[in-house]
Amino acid sequence: MVYAIVSIGLLGFVVWSQDGFKESASWERFAGEILSMKAGNLRRLGVNLSKRKESEGVEKISNLGNQQETLLSEKGKKKDKIFVSEKEGSSETIRGLFYCSWLLGFFEAEGTISKDKRIIITQKDERILKRIRSWIGAGSVKGPRLVISKKEYVRKLGEKIKENYKLEKTREKLKRIKEVGEREERGEVSLEDGWLSGFIEGDGGFNIEIRKDERYDQGYRVRTRIYVTQKGERRVMEKIAKTMGGQLEEKGGEEYRVVLTSIKGSKRMREYLLKYPLKSIKRIDMMRWMKVVKMMERGEHLTEKIERIRKIKGRMNKR
Repeated sequence: MVYAIVSIGLLGFVVWSQDGFKESASWERFAGEILSMKAGNLRRLGVNLSKRKESEGVEKISNLGNQQETLLSEKGKKKDKIFVSEKEGSSETIRGLFYCSWLLGFFEAEGTISKDKRIIITQKDERILKRIRSWIGAGSVKGPRLVISKKEYVRKLGEKIKENYKLEKTREKLKRIKEVGEREERGEVSLEDGWLSGFIEGDGGFNIEIRKDERYDQGYRVRTRIYVTQKGERRVMEKIAKTMGGQLEEKGGEEYRVVLTSIKGSKRMREYLLKYPLKSIKRIDMMRWMKVVKMMERGEHLTEKIERIRKIKGRMNKR
């Protein structure tokens, strides 16, 4: 009888293990486990979702950036979430760097400093403004505007902006905060921080082009496009074009546009945006663009799967 009980117990364990494995192998279980970890444990485990199997799908892969962001923003529940120490390897440094570079790029695209020394960021997606307010620990959101008027936070943000701003117009805006002082040298555009992601968030976008072309078996040519626009600032736009591997177009009236359509360059930008994802509702279009880039890498745009790409295109830029 003892053997019978043990046998039944072992059989039950095997069945339970199989069910448990199936469940834990699913993305939903994995995401739940990740969200339950602390940020420190996440770093020590070296979880990097961009290195997971491509078969999981681009949408699932990039979710880690959002999960890590959630962990870092919720840990500690402090004010001054962005204004943190620079101690090497500390969670405060990771949290600060994760937000600061992205926020600087977003500010340079969508922000201004008023004559009465208020920092104002304008964006239709009210949710991202509320998240920025939470990260900073100050400000008020009224419709499509985040307004930061408290002198202490205006000064701190001004100092952060001064450290690594890119646009000439930003240097002019900073002159309105005399306590911050001036800094002539501007930062460089790179794929090693979140500035470009924040700038694309404000002044960029994604789309898919499908044009009739009899040279292709399916009768159509597919191109992915990521772009950034800006009035003036030719020097910075040239650097963005070089960094992205795109082309700089001049529209007249000092209107500039950087456009990237090559598969090689798009693959590089896809890897960058997996590491530094967009944070507003525009993130949805980013995800769909990434999906098509991956399909094109596999040559699926040259097959009947082009119809799937057409459906993805139809769901983009609807907001």
